[in-house]
Amino acid sequence: MVVSQYNMAWRMDLELPHFAPPLMAAVQDYRAKTPVPSYYQLYPQ
Repeated sequence: MVVSQYNMAWRMDLELPHFAPPLMAAVQDYRAKTPVPSYYQLYPQ
């Protein structure tokens, strides 16, 4: 759930939530391994 919130904020260019550094590292590791589709791929017009 936290990762999806982070990804939504990242996709929409909102200010990123300020998570603790270990969680940020975990999210970056997850993002490096998992391709994240763009907003427009998820929600085609």
